[in-house]
Amino acid sequence: MNIAEYCIKHVENFNHAVKTEEDLKVKVILPFLNTLGYSESFFRFENNIPVQVGTKSTVVKSDIEVLFDGHVQMVIDTKRPSHSISERDVIQVVSYAKLVATPPALYGVVTNGKETVVINIFSGQRTDIVPDKKQLLRDIEKSVSNTFTEIQLREIKSVLLTIQEHKDLFNVIDRCKEIIEKKG
Repeated sequence: MNIAEYCIKHVENFNHAVKTEEDLKVKVILPFLNTLGYSESFFRFENNIPVQVGTKSTVVKSDIEVLFDGHVQMVIDTKRPSHSISERDVIQVVSYAKLVATPPALYGVVTNGKETVVINIFSGQRTDIVPDKKQLLRDIEKSVSNTFTEIQLREIKSVLLTIQEHKDLFNVIDRCKEIIEKKG
């Protein structure tokens, strides 16, 4: 079931009862997430996300974050029901999902209660179905299996640290500079 179907079945007089983002969060999204197996202990609200753009710093806030084992796995951005979901809104939630943590959240969700875009941050696949708790746990497990093992990390670090002579480092830098200039 998607959020719009949930609203039709469970939110009496949606157009009059839900006017703001906060109305949507409290009256629709939280109860909807509960039906998907999530409980309040999984949520974080209005989290500050620091953003650095060049020399300028700012802070944005995510509406709802779904956490497992202390890691943000889904970022949900709510819009007032009268707001039509645009590509800009999708880009916004994707950027929040990528900025909120390392590794990024698996999913970004933007919804106004009538329209919903759910995007897998890693694959770019879009749908209107919010993953239930079991599906999200399966997806987390799959993404964990794609991370580097401790042995792989040690191998990577050893390869990265094999430049022992400063002349070798300067040669690598010169070669990189040549490549960049040719592509520029």
